[in-house]
Amino acid sequence: MLARQSRGLSQSSLARSLGFSQGKISRIEAGINIPSREDISRISDVLSYPENFFQYTGEIYGAGGDEIYHRARRKAKVSILNKSYAESEIRRIHLEKLLRAVDIGDAMFPSHDPDDFDGSVERIAAIVRAAWHLPSGPVRNIVQIVERSGGVVFLCRFGTRHIDGFSKRVPTLPSLFFLNTDRPPDRIRWTLAHEIGHIVMHYKSPEPTGEEEADRFAAEFLTPEREIKRQLTNLTFEKLASLKQYWKVSMQALIMRAHSLGNLTDRQRRSWFVRLSSHGYRTREPIELDPPWEEPRLVKAIVQFYREKLEYSDENIMRLLAISPDEYYHWYRDRPPYLTVIK
Repeated sequence: MLARQSRGLSQSSLARSLGFSQGKISRIEAGINIPSREDISRISDVLSYPENFFQYTGEIYGAGGDEIYHRARRKAKVSILNKSYAESEIRRIHLEKLLRAVDIGDAMFPSHDPDDFDGSVERIAAIVRAAWHLPSGPVRNIVQIVERSGGVVFLCRFGTRHIDGFSKRVPTLPSLFFLNTDRPPDRIRWTLAHEIGHIVMHYKSPEPTGEEEADRFAAEFLTPEREIKRQLTNLTFEKLASLKQYWKVSMQALIMRAHSLGNLTDRQRRSWFVRLSSHGYRTREPIELDPPWEEPRLVKAIVQFYREKLEYSDENIMRLLAISPDEYYHWYRDRPPYLTVIK
């Protein structure tokens, strides 16, 4: 099922491609029928996965808790959601396999319940910034900070603008973050900060207020009140553009921040969003104002470690991950740092 969903196929469409009945596909996925060697070969060809992909017997995890209450994701088609979650699970399985021989260090993601802080999500965000020794001012590279703190970031192409990204906490692995590359860089940064909020605050169980709390966390984490409030006065397009380039968040986020801090009335906020819409900025703000793309480096560094220190060939790694050459080179080939082999 994971392979089929990752290709965006329904049972019936896969069955047609293979010349099988849908019932046969259903029984294979349910574990009722054991596919023959010939069946596996045909399925492998159609889905573009090596045959050893279908030999995986480990745990399969579904969507994380923050998906339950995310309104925007309810607009996405079920097939798109399934494809996104399937791809993220395959990437998780890859990491699980790679970390059997590599130590990436201890995770430094704290856990804080908002109830222990009288609901002050902003105080939690400030504590996390302090725990990670972030200097004052904007967060320069949030992907780098997450990776330095023991998290793992994956860039994915989900094929919809209704999914910004999501995070996962699973046993024995670091916190995982999956971000949609179809979204602008400022939106990706906000999404990652939002998902950090989920990992830090909602580790017990998802809450109906979780999305609002994660957004408040992101706002304080990326734009601390004590630093930005005085800047969010007498706003103009030119000032918003300048602040966006400095803080690396969208103009829309800055307007919402000004409103939440009491610098804009409800009417002024609505007026600003009307003006943004008239310029087409509600859908896409000017590309020339975008912050730089922040590339995850950790997983590619692990793969490089396998190649250089453990003397795996590319073919060895592809077999380990049960991945096609196209996806292997697209997802995992690059350079970077030194990692420690587990003996």
